[in-house]
Formats: sequence, structure tokens, C-alpha cells
Amino acid sequence: MVVPLSESDGNVLTGEADNLPEARLAVVCRSPKALDVITLGDAVVAALSGRKTLLGQQVQIVREDVDSSEYVEGQNAFRRTLGFRIHYRS
Repeated sequence: MVVPLSESDGNVLTGEADNLPEARLAVVCRSPKALDVITLGDAVVAALSGRKTLLGQQVQIVREDVDSSEYVEGQNAFRRTLGFRIHYRS
């Protein structure tokens, strides 16, 4: 699951800074098995890290410090949350 967190347009008080908007998002991996969550999270990181294009657009995807794992007791599921920043040209 992809969760949008925030988006900025690259502007500062003095005007347009870099014309390179930035979006922050979290990717949440879920499974009843811990090993599946770890493997899926690693595959997401490999697929997104360092990408230069996405859906035909010029982008730069950067990992954030967010990488957390937990067990959700009521839902009998493991969850891993990964953070990313995407810079793109609009």
C-alpha cells in the first residue's frame, strides 16, 4: 500500500527555488509471515531506489530514514513501513 504523506512545490518566500517539486510517501508491506514482509520490503527498496523515470516522467527517488517493522496483534499480520522522497518535474 502506498500512503502519500506530503508534497511541496519547490517554492520559497523569495520565489521559485528549483522548480523541482517533492512528494513524500510511505510504502506499507503487510503479510501474516514476517519473512514475507521483509522480502517484499527489500524488493520495494530495490525497485524504487535510484529510479530516474517513473510512468515516463523524469524523477529522482530517494530513501528516507523510515524503515520500521511491527506485528499487528489484532489483525495477525506483520507490517513494514518504508519512507521515500520523490523529486519530479511537473
